[in-house]
Amino acid sequence: MNKTKPALSVLALTMINVIAIDSLRSIPMSASYGFSLLFYYIICALLFFIPSALVSAELTTGWPQNGGIYVWVREAFGKPAAFTVIFIQWIYNICWYPTILSLLAATLAYVINPGLASNTWYMLAIVFVTYWLITLVTLCGMHISSMLSTTTAIVGTIMPMVFIAILGIIWLLQGKPISMDISIKAFLPDIKPGNLVLLTGVLYSLVGMEMSAVHVQDVKNPQRDYPRVNITALIFGLTLVVAILKNILFDCCK
Repeated sequence: MNKTKPALSVLALTMINVIAIDSLRSIPMSASYGFSLLFYYIICALLFFIPSALVSAELTTGWPQNGGIYVWVREAFGKPAAFTVIFIQWIYNICWYPTILSLLAATLAYVINPGLASNTWYMLAIVFVTYWLITLVTLCGMHISSMLSTTTAIVGTIMPMVFIAILGIIWLLQGKPISMDISIKAFLPDIKPGNLVLLTGVLYSLVGMEMSAVHVQDVKNPQRDYPRVNITALIFGLTLVVAILKNILFDCCK
């Protein structure tokens, strides 16, 4: 009997992880914190991002079944706990999709007519149409949806981040001044309750490495390929963060 061809390549699954953890939307908020942002990213990478990627790879290798976090919790604590976890993840998406699609609609409005950003019917139309288009693409099968994920990850996330980093490097090579204090004192943040909001924001921006585990059976060799996916996405994620930080250091914080 011929085996079914895997629906996802290692590249496609890696891109799913990349778009889950990297985003341009957090840059404006992060830039205002200056050089101490680098400290927060290092701490979050060492204490959360890297461990979560390694744990996700280990659990998926041990239980290579579609279902991701549901399977892991089910095996450890039983079906009721697993249902609770996956329900929380589902209800999170119910809140997340309207929020991110509203951002998309508002951004598009400023390209066409800024006044549309305050038009309720325009916002609803863009949110609903986009949501159903994505749903229809998903119903076409994993091959089509993975192509969309890979394309949007490259065009919408990786290329803009690389372009921003290049602009920062050009700024530096032209001898332009760096717009912030780069010193040990500026690197070490003032730890107080108000600044912990930034820590939460950085942690949130690095969440999502476990999400692609739901597709583990859609790759050729889950126990070999999924750890490769996580390691590659980890390198991509940290590299893109560093690229953005270069731009922040060189010409964003004025």
